[in-house]
Amino acid sequence: MIRIANGQGFWGDWLEASVRLIEQGPIDYLVLDYLAEITMSIVQKQKLDNPELG
Repeated sequence: MIRIANGQGFWGDWLEASVRLIEQGPIDYLVLDYLAEITMSIVQKQKLDNPELG
């Protein structure tokens, strides 16, 4: 049997979630999906509010 854990990351996500999956597992593989769409929309809004942010 192969045990696969899945997670995702997005703006404001809890950084310890992946660590918890590994520590509390038993898992063989950890697969992560980073949701750039949400993060990029937030960053764009910040840039429009303050162009100095880059």
